Parts: sequence; C-alpha cells; structure tokens
Amino acid sequence: MPDGDNIYYVLPTDLGYDIWLGDLTKTNVEDSVKTVLFSVGKPHCLNIVGGWIYYSKNEDDTWKTYRIRTDGTENTKMADFQISSTSIVNDKIYYICGDEILGSQIYSMDLDGTNNERIADGITAVRINVVGDWIYFTNTSAIYKIKTGGTEGKDRRERIAGGKIKVQKTRRQY
Repeated sequence: MPDGDNIYYVLPTDLGYDIWLGDLTKTNVEDSVKTVLFSVGKPHCLNIVGGWIYYSKNEDDTWKTYRIRTDGTENTKMADFQISSTSIVNDKIYYICGDEILGSQIYSMDLDGTNNERIADGITAVRINVVGDWIYFTNTSAIYKIKTGGTEGKDRRERIAGGKIKVQKTRRQY
C-alpha cells in the first residue's frame, strides 16, 4: 500500500504453513531502504491515513484492529472485538464485525476508535469497500450497496452483481 515515498506491506517471515505470519514493513521507493515497523504477528487489512497505518492482527484466533504511526511508534489496539474487513473514508473506519456463519454487521467508528455506530446487521458480509456515500459489500454470492449514514436508504440493500469487487471513485470492477 503506497503512501508518499514509501510502500507498506507484510513481509512473510515463515514460508511454511502460516502464510499470515510476517513483519509490517515499509520500503522507500527511491532508495529501496526497508524498515521493519514491527515483527511477530499476523497483520492484514492495511489502511494508511494521516500518518497512521490501520491494520488487523490475529490474536488467539480473533482479528483485532490496531493503529501504528508510519514511523513505527505508538502501536495501539483500537478495538477488542473481531473485525474481518475494513475501509477508511472521510475520517471514518467502516468495518465488518462477526463471521460468515453467524452473520455479520457493518459498523463505523472514528479514527481514534470511538463513536462506534451500527450501519447494518444480519447481512453476512465478507468484504467491504466504501466510496463516497456508499458501502459496497460482498457475501458469498453477490455484491450489494447501502448508504454510509443517515436514515435515507440506510437499510436498503441493493444487489448489483455477483463475484469479487474493487471500487475506485465511480468505477466498479467485477
């Protein structure tokens, strides 16, 4: 994931069974200098906003959300509950809480981890991507969209396609 002069990624430390085990690493694109921000963990769902890297990490078979400064300082747990997918837009973290079997809910919270708000529940969402005022989410067979806030259209789920999704600005790729 790029941010100015650096690229942030998970560099695997164990090429065996556990593909998620790795170091959160940044590499300068001009001089290729690599810096390990922290080791030992399973970071994923990287988002970079305002000098912070937001990520999820597996602890005791539950995904928790953290943030760390891009210089590797102030590594802080933001949520002590299971979060499986995140998207950060307009100073809000949108996330899925729950699992595919029991159902999942879409929530939002501020960038400091406060002001949690339920957006939708009982939907079995697997991945989300937020663009503008819309949350696009997938379950195991289709892509849907709902509004990010307010009451108008908030609970309306519109099926728009099937398969995988990547939304950039106003363009959707299936």
